[in-house]
Amino acid sequence: MNDIINFFFSRKYLMVLAYFILFTLIILFIWYNKKDAIEREENYTLIREYINLPIEGIVSKKEASIGMFDRGSCYVDLSSGIKLNLFGGPWNFLYDEPSMESLLEVGDSISKKANTDTIYVYKSDRKFYFVLGKLINEDKRK
Repeated sequence: MNDIINFFFSRKYLMVLAYFILFTLIILFIWYNKKDAIEREENYTLIREYINLPIEGIVSKKEASIGMFDRGSCYVDLSSGIKLNLFGGPWNFLYDEPSMESLLEVGDSISKKANTDTIYVYKSDRKFYFVLGKLINEDKRK
């Protein structure tokens, strides 16, 4: 009996147990991040895929991803029910915040007509424009 107790409190056993627990936690962390990224990918459409579709609505939710598999993505919910992933979205260097994802805030309006690549963002009394899939006015870069 003493041998069994000594084994479970031995340094070697505790090290193996610690490594097992650490490995399990790392696997769970990776699995959770991958599962979260897959769910977002299924629920949010990349904005550049809306080239032929209209977009209308007020931003009701904006969330930046810090996950392992979708880091850098910005997810936006519109009042019209559209869910957008702004990853790789448009930039316009005329503005202090040149990327659309950094400019957008909850309460802003978005408008884009079908079969056009120009998208408008309305913030209180200002109107901003972007071209899907493009960086425009790069010569004005600040």
